[in-house]
Amino acid sequence: QTKSEANIRWFKKKIFYTFWGKVLDKINSAANSGILVKVLGMKDPQAIYPRIAFHAGDDPAQHEVVGIKCGSNVKHGCIRCMYNFREGGQYKRNIHNLRNLAEIQNIRECEEIFVNSLKGGKCNRADNKRLQALEEKGYHPINNPFFNAPFGIDNHIYNTPVDLMNTIGITMDSNNNR
Repeated sequence: QTKSEANIRWFKKKIFYTFWGKVLDKINSAANSGILVKVLGMKDPQAIYPRIAFHAGDDPAQHEVVGIKCGSNVKHGCIRCMYNFREGGQYKRNIHNLRNLAEIQNIRECEEIFVNSLKGGKCNRADNKRLQALEEKGYHPINNPFFNAPFGIDNHIYNTPVDLMNTIGITMDSNNNR
């Protein structure tokens, strides 16, 4: 991949996340302060505090929204956990931990390093190692507005249902090809 291709890919992601950042600003505002809604059968308007249940979409769209890389060369390509696709094998709950929001600060710092390199800046060895480690975990080095979306208590962008339609379809296809 050339530096120009990397710039274009990053720019497209930045536009995507900037759009959703603007949308989520409004949702966050309503989630924090509430909005008054007239409910049939009640005399006074009622305050509601909207939450995002989870993001929906097919598998490529889910990966795009979450900011997790996908493909056969990604070590940890699962949206929900750190299962190692290169090694394969059975999923083990005690080894393949669920993703959590602890990585966000590192993602934000790596975005600065990545943008600097896209602008022609030099990265030192430690910065390159940080970017590689982030990539190994499957994360894109870009701040995602969904990190701060109002998913409710104990919910976040990595705690979402999988794309069952494509999962079932892939399972059926692989069963037919055996």
